[in-house]
Amino acid sequence: MQNDEEGENAPTKSTAYVAVVRLSFITAGFVLAGLYLESTYGRIRLNNLYYPYFVISMLLLFGVTVYIEEIYGLFGRSPDLDFTESMKVTLEKWKRPIGLVLIGTVYLFIIDLVGFFSSSALAMIALMLVGGSRDAKQIVGVTLLVLALVYLLFVRLMGLQPPEGMFI
Repeated sequence: MQNDEEGENAPTKSTAYVAVVRLSFITAGFVLAGLYLESTYGRIRLNNLYYPYFVISMLLLFGVTVYIEEIYGLFGRSPDLDFTESMKVTLEKWKRPIGLVLIGTVYLFIIDLVGFFSSSALAMIALMLVGGSRDAKQIVGVTLLVLALVYLLFVRLMGLQPPEGMFI
């Protein structure tokens, strides 16, 4: 059984892996809906909750339908790869987007600690490296140019103060 987006010769991923990936998003939706219901029920007047509860009810109904269809679709699969091999194939395919998300997350956590310009320089360099750029002169030049423009436009011209940390 082939997956159109993987190509014709790609090995079929393990059933357990496909189940985890496909069912994780809808399961997260169920959890978030439950948390919303738990945090609002009895704390907000019911008159104000008719519409949100209606939307959640419809999403849950559609979610159950998707859940059933996904589980039904898992029967009869004959995978070529086991769970760990399937995970490795996916990580290899998604390593660049995962890297970008990790860089953004680290950037958000270090900006107040290190300072705006230092953390921005590190993040820009890391983003260009993950994006595939290997020319050191280009990386340094683009980083310095962008940070100089940000400094001139936002700090000098507009008078905004970026977060300061241990460095600049």
